[in-house]
Amino acid sequence: MKTPSLQLNQIFETLLSHYGPQGWWPIKSSLQGVNTSGYHPKDYSFPREEMQRFEIMVGAVLTQNTNWRNVSMVLKNLIRENLLIAQKMALLTQEELSIKIRSTGYHNQKAKKLKILCDFLLLGDYLKGNVPSRKDLLALWGIGPETADSIGLYAYGRLDFVIDLYTRRILSRLGFYVAKDNYDSWQDLCVSTLPKDLRVYQEFHGLILAHAKKHCGANTQCKECPLYNDCPSKQLS
Repeated sequence: MKTPSLQLNQIFETLLSHYGPQGWWPIKSSLQGVNTSGYHPKDYSFPREEMQRFEIMVGAVLTQNTNWRNVSMVLKNLIRENLLIAQKMALLTQEELSIKIRSTGYHNQKAKKLKILCDFLLLGDYLKGNVPSRKDLLALWGIGPETADSIGLYAYGRLDFVIDLYTRRILSRLGFYVAKDNYDSWQDLCVSTLPKDLRVYQEFHGLILAHAKKHCGANTQCKECPLYNDCPSKQLS
């Protein structure tokens, strides 16, 4: 078994120093003070309004099994058509919504998920300040732990640490191990070690994504990795 030579907080600080603040989750609606990409480094005040909160929730569903570039294009189109509002999206048929989100893949399933999410938000008065619990989100069809925690962390500022494929891959290569290789075990590992700070949770998730784009992939260039010296899985060639 590999043994980690770095603690999670050291990994966080190294990645933050190397990549800088990420400004994740990107928000494209109501872009006052935000660049056109939607990223907002060092500004943790988002979402500032309900449309932005809903955009994060929709994005969390659409990004399942696809890349952010495809999701970003769809969100931009929904904003242009004034459909990134729960009340208006709820008026679309599932078939109509499916066509509009086609480029994100699995569009029929995602359209169904979004319709269920809209009904949940509208019927539960969650657009009037009520905060849905993690349990409530997980009870919705098509909402798994990663999506629920993305919504909790970024849309509602709740301390729900997000575990994705990249987090598990990178931490595994750095020598971290959990007895049960599942979402909850990896999440327990992270929340038991990292400071319970919204900025740390948001930044660490964003930094893992930034790191995964450059390293720990099929064409890994280990010697360029900021964690190279402390990685037990590094390629020596």
